[in-house]
Amino acid sequence: MKDSAGHIRQVIIAKNDVRTFFAQYYPNGNIQADLPLDKFGQYHGTGTFYYENGTIQSTGSFNHGLKSGQWKIFDENGKSVSANNYDTNGQEIK
Repeated sequence: MKDSAGHIRQVIIAKNDVRTFFAQYYPNGNIQADLPLDKFGQYHGTGTFYYENGTIQSTGSFNHGLKSGQWKIFDENGKSVSANNYDTNGQEIK
């Protein structure tokens, strides 16, 4: 999909009419999110979110639409600042 200025804002890849990948982009062209999808269109696998400057904001796994396991959080300079853990129900473990 393109925005009104003609910039690519989203990319969706489908195979046999099933969406398998989703990516979203900032207006400057840098990627905002890189997310694999399962056969039901839910996030599934390693997802990565980015700051507008292109550095990774957070990365971790999705399990059929829910955050799962450890998610690492980074600052805008790429320095690791924290890690959050999620249970099998997608709830953050405190």
